[in-house]
Amino acid sequence: MLSPERAAQLAQLWQQVRYYLTRNHYSTILIHLALMGSLFFLFLYTFFNGYLPNLTNHGETVRVPDLRGMHISELEKFLETRDLRFEIADTTYEPPNKRGEPRPFTILKQNPAKGTLVKKSRKIYLTVNAENAPDVLLPSRLLGASLETARIILQGNKLLIGEIRYKADMIKNTVLAIEFQGEEITKEKLDKGYRLPQGSKLVLYVSHGMGDNELSMPNVVGKDSEVAIAQLVGMGLKVEERYIKSDDPQKAGQVLNQSIPSGRAIVVDEVVEITIAERYNPEAETE
Repeated sequence: MLSPERAAQLAQLWQQVRYYLTRNHYSTILIHLALMGSLFFLFLYTFFNGYLPNLTNHGETVRVPDLRGMHISELEKFLETRDLRFEIADTTYEPPNKRGEPRPFTILKQNPAKGTLVKKSRKIYLTVNAENAPDVLLPSRLLGASLETARIILQGNKLLIGEIRYKADMIKNTVLAIEFQGEEITKEKLDKGYRLPQGSKLVLYVSHGMGDNELSMPNVVGKDSEVAIAQLVGMGLKVEERYIKSDDPQKAGQVLNQSIPSGRAIVVDEVVEITIAERYNPEAETE
């Protein structure tokens, strides 16, 4: 309880404050403006540093991990420990590479991306690799397209070039025929709508631009390497030499193997590798 002296002091102070707040003077307006500004800034401070953080769980954020390549069976426990959830938003198919990746039912894409800061319990939207390759319609414009255009068309449809075989034709690098699993895909089949699984490998028959003057790969196995190289270079081929040791003196310097089988159509500037036997000298190694 206040003492009489303290109560009198407070009453006197209030009278002074009331005087300055109510007197008819321009300074009173400034005091009112200052009080209003102080109250406004106090309100903003309380809202942004008190109410809003509590409403939005400010500070309760987690960083999104990299989920790509993970199997969907591993996701639930993995994300539970990080206070995150997931939803499969889409499925697509990516043909596996030489390492067998991506596997079926693994994550291909995610949103938000890895490293993004999100609130706890945020849902991550995923694109999953399908188990089976869906069928795709082979575009009819593939026949007659240039080799470069054919690569783009096949890549866009997630199809692969298994092999390129050259045929005689005056126009260079044009797709003349298409083959899939030993079956020729004719223009009539393409016009009717030819479907095959994504990731399928096609054989493309491409013109080499030499008309009817088609070159055929000769058989140089067993020939002297110098004679064979001169013959191949004379046909416009690029020759790569590989040497292996041989303990048979009669085979020294001979061609043992060629990378392009004899009889196959070839084109100028095509690369052929020949394996040449070199003389094996045991005494040279022991010296």
